[in-house]
Amino acid sequence: MSEQRLRDNPTAASGPGQMAVGKIAVSADMAIPPGTPSERRHTVSLWLYLIGAVAFLFGCYLLFLEDTAQTRLTLPSLSPRTELPGADTRPAARAEVRAPVAQIAAAASGIAVGAVAVDPRRTLTTEFLEGLWHDAELAGVRRQTFDRAFQGNTNLDLDIVALNANQPEFDRTVGDYVGMIVTPERIAVGRARLEQHAGILEAIEKRYGVDRHVLLAIWGIETNFGLAKGDRSVIRSLATLASAEPRRAAFWRGELVAALMFAEQEKIAPERLVGSWAGAMGHTQFMPSTLLKHGVDFDGDGVRDVWASVPDALASAAHYLQASGWMAGRAWGREVVLPADFDYLMATPAASRSLTAWRVLGVRPQTGVLPTIEEGTTWQLVVPSGAGGPAFLVSPNFDALLSYNRAYSYAVAVGALADRLAGNPSIQAAWPKGEPPLSRDQRIELQEILVSLGFDTGGVDGVLGMKSREAIRNFQKGKRLPADGYPSSSLLTRIRSERRL
Repeated sequence: MSEQRLRDNPTAASGPGQMAVGKIAVSADMAIPPGTPSERRHTVSLWLYLIGAVAFLFGCYLLFLEDTAQTRLTLPSLSPRTELPGADTRPAARAEVRAPVAQIAAAASGIAVGAVAVDPRRTLTTEFLEGLWHDAELAGVRRQTFDRAFQGNTNLDLDIVALNANQPEFDRTVGDYVGMIVTPERIAVGRARLEQHAGILEAIEKRYGVDRHVLLAIWGIETNFGLAKGDRSVIRSLATLASAEPRRAAFWRGELVAALMFAEQEKIAPERLVGSWAGAMGHTQFMPSTLLKHGVDFDGDGVRDVWASVPDALASAAHYLQASGWMAGRAWGREVVLPADFDYLMATPAASRSLTAWRVLGVRPQTGVLPTIEEGTTWQLVVPSGAGGPAFLVSPNFDALLSYNRAYSYAVAVGALADRLAGNPSIQAAWPKGEPPLSRDQRIELQEILVSLGFDTGGVDGVLGMKSREAIRNFQKGKRLPADGYPSSSLLTRIRSERRL
């Protein structure tokens, strides 16, 4: 476009950028003093050059401001006087939280660290607290109780976000987990507690019908018989999970309201609610909603105190198991030996049957004889580590144990420790060796491939529930493999090869 045309018709440009140039040219031309055409051209060029230089310097200044703001945002922990919120301030702990700059920046900006996104604000928002107060008020919590609960508890505890992603029941093989739990030391301490609390255990067993050895086993696994009850603020832990763990935010929020309700109903100061990083409390690690519903004041002092009262804690656990379907007089399960040609498709809840029917199929006990009390009871075959490991016939009491913790490894460990406390033999069959458990990413990959092959896993979330195990069994059956439903690393390798085909 010619200079003359711009001067004569400033709107002659055909687009947004061109129109702007036209306006600049007209403005410059208005400031040009009279002179020759050549002088006027040089003056226009000078004005455009000056305008461009000013724009360039201004852009550099904006970039400098943005860089400064970003530096302040991403490096809050580099000051020697600044600690990550929620971090232990002891010298040893400070050394452990000195993360690389990239990790610190990620945490500050809300980028996913590992598999979990961290709340960039690192503190509970006004919106969160206002919404929570609304729920708590509807549940009967007084404002005084609510305010006291959050006094000094508004900073997130970022340590528990990582802990939530690494739970030993799921990150170890079943054999490793059971071996870690059922130790000579724990058995010895458990037997001593069995004698120490014999009267209490007898009374609880009489009222709720739950085997005392099972209660002692749960106590030993959950807190090492009261030595490791946890000292974190349950209010802060649950608030952190409700804010920073979006996958189960509703669950954590509900538990937080239940904790406030329990403090209100029992007239317990909220700061006394201490426990694990996940909000489990007391000798037997009850979540707030479970404690609210099934907690028992067994010692009769007017308070359901699962922290200081062993009778209250053990009776609460027994009450919960009874409500979950525990059948008095039934064993949790028995280790068995399977015939050589056993069809592992029968190792499912749908294939449960009487002990007589299992005997007909050639299933026999590993030691001793199978229980004789079986009227109205069906028994399920469980192979927690696949066809290469121990097998168990389990009663409905095994499902009651699963209600306490959904991991098969946990329920088997409770049963195995209870048997040892009662003087029964340990598990006889060897656990498989050499195959590490699948990581969460590998479990997700396994589900994704199974779905791509046409199997229904019930979702792709890294949680291998009943549908995922059924999908594994169907795949194994089609390949003429033992259909045990066990997600081993060798199975993942085989399924990967099928996808490539």
